[in-house]
Parts: sequence; structure tokens; C-alpha cells
Amino acid sequence: MTSQAIKSVSRFSLLAVNLLAVMALAGWVLDLPVLEKWIPDSSAMVPGTAIVFIVFSIALLLNKTERFHRRIVGNTLLITVLFYCGLTASEYVFHVRSPLMFWIFSRAGSSLRSSPETILCFTLNSVALWFSRNRRRRWPRFSQFLSLCSCGIALLSLMGHLTGAHALYSIFSGTHAFGMAFPAAIAFIFLTIAFLFQEPAQGLSSLLAADNAGGAVARKLLAASLIAPIAVEAVSFFVVDRGFIEQADRHALSMILLLTVFVAIIWTVATRLDWIDRQRQATQARLSRSEAELRSRQFQLDAFFDASPSGLALLDLNFRYLKVNEALAYIDGPSVAQHLGKTIEEVLPLVNFTKMPDFEEIVRTGKGVYNREISGETPRDPGKRRHWIASFFPIFGSDGKIALLGVAVIEVTAIKQAEEILRKRAHDMEIYAREVEDLYNNAPCGYHSIGPDGKFIQINDTELRWLGYARDEVLDKIKISCLMTEESRNRFEAHFPEFMRSGVLRDSKFDLVRKDGTILPALVNAVAIFDRSGKYLMSRSTVFDYSIQKKLEAELKDALRARDEFMSIAAHDLRMPLTSLTLQIHLLQKIVRESATIDSALAKHVVKGAVVSDDMLRLIDQARRQVDRFSALVNDLLDLTRIRVGKLSLELSEVDLVKAAQESVQSILAELQAKSIPIVLHGAVSLTGAWDRHRIDQILANLISNAVKYGGGRPIDIRIDQSADGKSAILRVKDQGNGLPKELHEKIFERFERGIEEQKIKGLGLGLYIVRQVVSAHHGRIWVESEPGHGSEFIVELPRNVEALKKAA
Repeated sequence: MTSQAIKSVSRFSLLAVNLLAVMALAGWVLDLPVLEKWIPDSSAMVPGTAIVFIVFSIALLLNKTERFHRRIVGNTLLITVLFYCGLTASEYVFHVRSPLMFWIFSRAGSSLRSSPETILCFTLNSVALWFSRNRRRRWPRFSQFLSLCSCGIALLSLMGHLTGAHALYSIFSGTHAFGMAFPAAIAFIFLTIAFLFQEPAQGLSSLLAADNAGGAVARKLLAASLIAPIAVEAVSFFVVDRGFIEQADRHALSMILLLTVFVAIIWTVATRLDWIDRQRQATQARLSRSEAELRSRQFQLDAFFDASPSGLALLDLNFRYLKVNEALAYIDGPSVAQHLGKTIEEVLPLVNFTKMPDFEEIVRTGKGVYNREISGETPRDPGKRRHWIASFFPIFGSDGKIALLGVAVIEVTAIKQAEEILRKRAHDMEIYAREVEDLYNNAPCGYHSIGPDGKFIQINDTELRWLGYARDEVLDKIKISCLMTEESRNRFEAHFPEFMRSGVLRDSKFDLVRKDGTILPALVNAVAIFDRSGKYLMSRSTVFDYSIQKKLEAELKDALRARDEFMSIAAHDLRMPLTSLTLQIHLLQKIVRESATIDSALAKHVVKGAVVSDDMLRLIDQARRQVDRFSALVNDLLDLTRIRVGKLSLELSEVDLVKAAQESVQSILAELQAKSIPIVLHGAVSLTGAWDRHRIDQILANLISNAVKYGGGRPIDIRIDQSADGKSAILRVKDQGNGLPKELHEKIFERFERGIEEQKIKGLGLGLYIVRQVVSAHHGRIWVESEPGHGSEFIVELPRNVEALKKAA
């Protein structure tokens, strides 16, 4: 039974008391005895008693109010009731009527006075109400005991009226004909219920308000104890009065009825207790489950609290740590145990507490302080300033009051350091931007940006100086095509749409017109800037003053032409004495070999009377080889000159590539044998094509010579075949040397380049370059396949019908 329900019973009982009093007053005014007595030939509730019931009910309602003026009214009414009781009691005791009472009852007669039993009950209830104001534990019990005493008197009167026993409702009246009226007895019972149930948590009524088994049984027994005796007595009186049984058997009947009633009460209470026990067990099971769930949730909450990466803490209302997680202990430095029971100032004496919130203000207003920046030093890193973002907030209990304070801390030292770095970098970027702007404007070349309409969007000071314009005369006003000669303008307007699509312009030459009308030769490179949808926004263009370069190019061309002419003349001039010297050495060698005789005894050669030694023959042979090598170098230089000026001509004829290869091998066979280098030629027996025989010999000689140089004295393999379609000849020359890395596969075909740097390898590094140019002149191609440690294989592909290729080209 809840407290609210018991208070509702109290209010209902007070309403019943006032209703009984109003009925009695109405019977007195309307002269209806039935409203005053209820039972014929019994005493009636007098008007004074009815009025006192109403006044006392109001005083009882105002008893627990917190408002001062209402309590004053309640006290005044209570004193009035006591004053009335005192005056009436003095008349009964001393038989002296006071002037006030005489004035009140002078016209109505003594029958309108309240009975002594009524006055006693009013006095007991008034004293009980007065003592109930005291909050000490014993006084509410004493006041309720007094009220129960008045209820007992009322029950006796009620029993007397029901049984016809005059002595029960006229206990103190003696010989008086009247006692406590039947309606007054009922009103006092309701008044006692209202008084007891006004404060369910205090005194004797706390047992009735309890939600346990004792409270349930007490409420059941209270109703039975009040109703059962009255009902039994009423039934026995009715049976006797009607003549069903004799007066002598009345007590036996009352005893049987009481036993039956109390057996029924006991059975009902036992059943109720059994049901309560089952409910208790079910509640205990639910409580156990709830406790297990609560423990699980508490464990989860504690696990979250302890594992949170943010620092968390709980403070009591004295602002001391109650609970701290490991993250906060790590942030602060002291361990969790060293935090407990201490204030924040005691744990962190070096923190800047000027920015800490006022905890008392948080408790007073119930509003937290969030995201407060705090800085200072901690015991973990003394001397190092650290920064935190902290929030402080109230935690309310089940009663709606603040029970604890919560603290959440996030360390932002790294963020602060990053912000400092970003500020420094922003400052550096500002300096860098100024430097870039200065570099942009004062660069040795011109920079500008052109929009989709061809107008200048940006331009640097260098280009403005070249053109002779001010910045405000150019930006968003002049199209770049307006600053070009007619021929350059036509080329620009023809290529600008393509540039906006492709986004690249390389080494384009335009003639710009300066403000003074002079011409500025410009070399322009540009890239386009597009938006995310691919739409052209503007260009980034670089402009070089091409006038000096143009002059240098002309001078360079003249120098190259003079060099080529000199090399051509020098090569021709050198070839004449070299040819004569070569013929003379070959003639001398032939004469010596044909006319020499051998003296077996002296081992000497005799030539027309002259004696020639083996050393002399060896020197003549070396001189011949040096002259041949020098002649090859001169030929290479001459070919290089011809290649540069585009005069490398071909005299095509039908050439057998296999036969040419055999002759090339035969020409150096003696040298190969001297070096013990085996060479193998295999593949097709004969393979003809339209080629320049001299250039074919040049290709073979250079590739075989290259294999001899870099083959390390290992076998050389030459293979000649035709392509799958039969339209080309495939020449392969493979050595067993050290091989080449992939990054050198193209480099070795350039001028003056070699695959390796060895001092003993002689030559200018022009052989493979000339071979590639000769192969290209035949519309063929050459490449190398090689890996370090696996030798090199040079592959030449020569079309067999060059004329057809020339016509096709």
C-alpha cells in the first residue's frame, strides 16, 4: 500500500467527519432527529460537537503546511478547540457555568452541551495534534497513541449504542441521560483514521504503510479488529431482540460468531501470507536477476571507465577524487591510488588553476563547464608545459540532487604543438610566398597566364619590361594575339583551340610586338589548367627572349658548317697521302715476301743483296695495320660529316649478304687466328637484296670488330636468315663477353659512346652510331639484346627491296 494511497484514505476520512458534522447541523436546523441520532431513543450529536468537528478537521489539514500564516490559523483553531473543551469540562467538574457558555446555551438548554466522553475525545485528539508537530521519533508515536485512546472510547460508545448498553456510551456521564452520540462515535473513528494516516511514514501508521508482509497483515487485521466485534455484537443483539434465542444464550452465540470470524481471518491472513511469500520469492528471483544484470552493467561501466582513452574522474561534494581511470592517472603522473581522497590542487600543484571552474558554482547552479582549456606542469613531466581540454559537470542522484561531480580530460599537448608548428609554417609559407612572388616577377624569363578568351590574367614584371607595358594596361584588357605579328597571330589562333584541348605547348616561337613597335622574338612553353570537369581555366606560360638565342643559333650554324667543311676537307686531304702510303706499304710488303730467300743456317732473309730480319717484317706489318686503322678513322669522320649534312648516299646493287659476310670474316681471319678467337658463320647459304655493298661491308666490319673488342677472346657467332615473310634479311652477331645492362642498350648507338670504359679499347666510339645511320638509310633497324654476364647479340633487320620502300615512303 503506497503512501499516496494512505494519504488518500486520510483525506477521505476527514471528508466523512465533516459530512457527519454537516448532517448533524442540518438536522438541528431542520429539526430532523434522524440526522442527529441515527438510532431512535439515543443521544444526538449536538451543534457544538458538530462545529468542533469541523474546526478540528481544518486544524488537522493545516497542521503539516509549510506556510507560516496557514500554520498560525491552524494553531488558533486548535487553541479554540482546547478552550471549548476546557470550559465544558469545568462545567461538568465544578458544576459552574461560565458566562460565555451561558450566553451560548442560554436559549437552547443544557441538552446542547457536548458529553463528557466527547469532550475527552476532543481533548485527547487536540493534545495528540499538538505533539505531532515535534519531529522526534517518540512524540509522533505518543500523539498517535492518544488518538487511538479517543478511538477506543468511540468504539465503546458505538458498541453501547448497538447493544443497548447505556454504560458503554455514558462512561463518564453517570446519571446523565445522554452520552456520546452514535454519529459522534463514528466521526471520532474517522477522525482517528485521518490523524493516523496523515503521515504514513511516522509513528504507528508506518506499519500500515509498509509494503512488506507485516504491513499487509496489519492492514487486514486492523479492518477485522474494527469491524468483526461490532458486526458480531450487532448480529447477536438482533437475534436476541427478535426472539430467535434467549438472552442467556447470547454470549455463546457471540463466542461462536467471534471464533468463526477469527478463523476466517486467520485463514485469509495465512492465504495472504502464502501468496506474499510466493511473491517474495518471485521478487527475490527478479531481484537476483536484476542484481546480476546490474553487476554486469556495473562491470561494463567500470570497464568503459577504466579503458576510456580520455581521462575520467568522479569527485565528491568536497571536490576530492572518488574514482580515477588509468588514462587520467597517466595524464597527471601520480598513480590511481595517489589520486583518491585528494583535491585536484593537491595532485597537480603546478597546473594553472586560474582557468579552473568554480566547483561551488557548478553545485549551486547545476550547470557544467565544458571544453575549458587548462595548462601547466605535471609530476610526470616536470619542467614541460602541457595542455588539456577539460569538462566539469554535475551528476544527479535518484533524489534529483547533485551527488557527484564528473571530470573528463583530453590531453591536447600534441595538438598545441602541431598548431604552433602550423603557425610557424604559415609564417614560413608567407615568407616563401613573398619570395615566390618576387621570383615570379623578377625571373630572368617572362611568365603569364591566358584565359579562355585569350586575355592576360597574370603577367610578371620581366615580361612587362620586355613589352614596355604597365600591368594595368595589360591584365583583362589585351589579348595576347593583339601583341603578335600577323604571321604569329595566325599560327596562334590556329593552334590555341588545340592547346585548350591538349593542354601542352612546347618550344613554340612567336614574334611579339613591343609597345614601341619593335619585335621581340619569343620562345613559349605552356601547360593548361583545367577544372574537375575538364574545362579549360587558364594557361601557365613561360616566355624566353629568343633574340639572343636566335643570334647564337645562327652563329652556331655557321660554326658547325665551317667545322663540317673543315672536317670534310681535312678528311679528303688526309685520305690522299694515306692512300699513297698504304699502297707503298703493301708494295713493300709484297716485294719483301716475293724476293726473300731463307738461309737455313743464319735464319735471315736476303732481298737483292740486302738482309731483312723477322723484326723488320713484323714492323712493316704493324705499320700497315696502323695505316689501315688510321684510314678507318678518317673514313668514320668523313661519314660522320656526311651524316650531319645529310649527304650519306647509297649506291644500291644486288648484294649477297652471306657472301659479303664470308669475305669480311676472311679479311680479318689472320687477326682472329692470331688472337685464337673462333668465329662461326651459319644460316642461309645465299641471301640477296638491294643494298649498298660498301655500306654492307661497313656494317659487317663494325659489328665483327665490336664483337672482337668486347667478346673477351671467346667464340663469335654470326647468323644470317630471312624474316618470316621473306621481305627482310636478319643479321645476328653474338659475342660471349660481359654483356650490357638494359640502361645502356640505346646509349651505345650514340656518338662517342661505349658500353664499357676500358683504356685498352681503342677508337672514337663512332662505329655503332655509323652502323645505325647506315641501317636507317636502308630503311632497316638495329638493336641489341644483352644481359650482364651473358654476352651481347646485335640484330640488324634490312629490307631486301629498298627502292620499293623509298617509293612507299
